[in-house]
Amino acid sequence: MSLPNQQDFLRQYNYSEDAIEKCGISWEELNEIYELHLSRTDSLEATAKYITDLLRRLPEVHSIRFRIKDAEHLVEKIIRKRLADSTRDINKSNYENEITDLIGIRALHLFKQDWEAIHSFLTSEFETKEKPKAYVREGDTQEIFSTQNCDVEVHRSGYRSVHYLILSLPSKKLFVAEVQVRTLFEEGWSEIDHRLRYPYDTENVLLGQLLSLLNRLAGSADEMGSYVSLLKLHLDEKVSEHKSAVEAAGVLETELNKAITELKVTGAEKKELEEKVSALSAQVKESQNTTNRGFGMLGQLVELHDVNREPTALEQTIALISKMR
Repeated sequence: MSLPNQQDFLRQYNYSEDAIEKCGISWEELNEIYELHLSRTDSLEATAKYITDLLRRLPEVHSIRFRIKDAEHLVEKIIRKRLADSTRDINKSNYENEITDLIGIRALHLFKQDWEAIHSFLTSEFETKEKPKAYVREGDTQEIFSTQNCDVEVHRSGYRSVHYLILSLPSKKLFVAEVQVRTLFEEGWSEIDHRLRYPYDTENVLLGQLLSLLNRLAGSADEMGSYVSLLKLHLDEKVSEHKSAVEAAGVLETELNKAITELKVTGAEKKELEEKVSALSAQVKESQNTTNRGFGMLGQLVELHDVNREPTALEQTIALISKMR
């Protein structure tokens, strides 16, 4: 199996007729790389399955998939990289080290805070070829990544993801796999962005503006998801605390009623005490119902988030809703 006709290939990927000459590698060697990569597909797939099976066991991983780089796309990438940097020598003997996404794995998580558990697993279970790189949007919080020994890069298109180059040695041959970790919303935006403009329509101004708007919406959705997740944890804690308090109040009510029956007082006085205990019990139950509703805690959660910065539009909306309730 070999590459398509050279002219057809160049035309398909919008290269000039002299692109092969300019990039300094022969069409024959590119064919050899193509065939060599195809011959190693089974080994690459086995390595990818091993890594994904391990990651799939993490409860924080919502979904995961892998792909082995298409051989034709590998050749196109080598041409593109060499044209972009004439000093970069990517050839048959070193392409597996130079092209680090021959195995591509994508692990998705629901909430932003789930990333830390996945990061901890990857960095503790695998050797890495280089420091993980966290791509963020301008204005995003970067501290969480820098404190976890990641290089942080502000992506001009707003792309968000953390990339790892991990080393795996399932047999005698060492393989490099690129693992991308991001949220479901970040994945949705990335897939749309990639489908519409990468790599041949990156300068389209209108597409850029619309995709930037979609990126902001995806970021807000992630932020809202995190707030809902934190709110549920907060409410669950409060409900648990209140349940314990109600149970304790029930025990106390029983004890009080028993003590009342043993008091040497008139029937009217006993009845008055019993009514007061009953009213106290009713107040406790009503308080529990109010706690279960829990909506008023939204405002508290926003205030606790970070009092040292200006609230986002999303936080202002939540706070307003809380006040309106």
